[in-house]
Amino acid sequence: MINDTHIVIDLETLGIGPRAVIATIGVVVVEQLQVTRELYLRAELEGWQQRERQCDASTSAFWLRQSEAARHELTTKEARLPLDVALGHIIELVDPYHRPCVWANSPSFDCAILHNAFDQCAFDTPWEYWQERDIRTLTALFPAVKEIPFEGIKHHALHDARHEAKQLIEGLRLVGLGGEA
Repeated sequence: MINDTHIVIDLETLGIGPRAVIATIGVVVVEQLQVTRELYLRAELEGWQQRERQCDASTSAFWLRQSEAARHELTTKEARLPLDVALGHIIELVDPYHRPCVWANSPSFDCAILHNAFDQCAFDTPWEYWQERDIRTLTALFPAVKEIPFEGIKHHALHDARHEAKQLIEGLRLVGLGGEA
C-alpha cells in the first residue's frame, strides 16, 4: 500500500446529501510518500447541472460560521467551470493511474457526491468503489497524525486535501514502521 498511488479528494458543497451542489474540489496525488500533483476546481453554482442538485439550510448556516476566506472560495465567480468540465479535469487527472487508492474524509460524503455528479453528467467514475479509503479510519488507527498542523484556510477544498494528504503520508510511514512513532 505504501508504494501505491493515492489520490486525496476534498469537496466543499452547499448540501450534505449525494446530490449536493458542488462548489469547489481539491485533489492531491501522492506517490512514493510525496505529493506529485494537485488540482483545484471551482464549479459554477448556477449552471444547468447544479440546478438539478440540492442545497440545504444547515449547510448554509455552517458556511455563515466559517472564515471570510473560506466563504470567498464558495462565493467568488472567479475561474468557475461548468460541473461537467470540472469533472472532466478529475477524470484526466485520475485516468493515467492504475488502480489508485482514493481517499476522502469520508468517502460516504465526498465520493458519494462525486459518484452522483459523474452519473448525472453521463461520465463513468474514474475509480471503482473498492478503491475508496477513509482518512477518518487512518486517523483513528494512528491518532498522532491528527497532530499535524493545518496550513491554509480550513474548508478550502485544496487546503483540506493537502492536509489530509499530509496525514495520509504520515500514516503510511507509520504503517511502514509497523505502527511505531
